[in-house]
Amino acid sequence: MSSDGERDATVVPGIAALSQGYVTSPPIALRAQPGYPASRAGRADVASIRVTIGATGAVDVAARAIALIEGAAPWTEVEHIGSTAIPGCAGKGIVDLMAMYPPGKLEATREAIDALGFQHQMVGHIFPEERPMRVGAIQYAGKRYRLHVHLIDLNSPEKETLRRFRDVLRADPALRDAYQAKKRTILQLGVRDPKDYTYAKREFITSVIGQH
Repeated sequence: MSSDGERDATVVPGIAALSQGYVTSPPIALRAQPGYPASRAGRADVASIRVTIGATGAVDVAARAIALIEGAAPWTEVEHIGSTAIPGCAGKGIVDLMAMYPPGKLEATREAIDALGFQHQMVGHIFPEERPMRVGAIQYAGKRYRLHVHLIDLNSPEKETLRRFRDVLRADPALRDAYQAKKRTILQLGVRDPKDYTYAKREFITSVIGQH
C-alpha cells in the first residue's frame, strides 16, 4: 500500500483491484484516471447521488460480474437486484448483486470475492462482516459501472425480501414510477449523504414489501 493509502493493483485474469472499492478491466492505475483521484475513489457523495434513467449496459455488466463471482465461488448463486435490475427505473446507476452462499460458506465466499479484487466499504452504510457487502467497478463499453455485492446466506429471509422488491417493481410500472418519484423527492429535500439517502428510501421499500 502506498503512502497515500492507495492499494497496489492486484491483477487476476481480466480484473485489477484498485483503491477503496474499484475493480476494473483491463488493469490500470487509479491515479492515472481523470475524474477518479485516489482521495475520492469509492466515495458516493453529492456528485454521484443523482436519480436518472440510465445504466444502459447494466444488465450486461451484471451478467459479467455474476459469471466472475460464480466462477470464483462455484457454490454461490448470484442475482442482479436493485434499480438497475428493474427496466426503466431511475437510480444512481450502481449495479447491485446478491451473492447467496450455503450455510458455513461465508468465510470462503468473502475470501473468493476479495481475491477477485472487490474491496471493503469505506463510506456510507457499512455492513457488518457477518453480512458483508463488497464494492468495485467494471469498465464496460467505454463506461465505468460501480458494483455492490451483497453476501447473503441462502437461508436468510433477506434473500426473498430483495427478490420480492425487485420483482414487484418489474411487474408494476406505476409502483416503479412511485419509487422513482420518492427518490427524486428525497434529493429535492436536500439529502446528499449516501447513508441518509439509503435510510430515507427505507419507508417506501418496507411498505412495498409489506403489501406484497
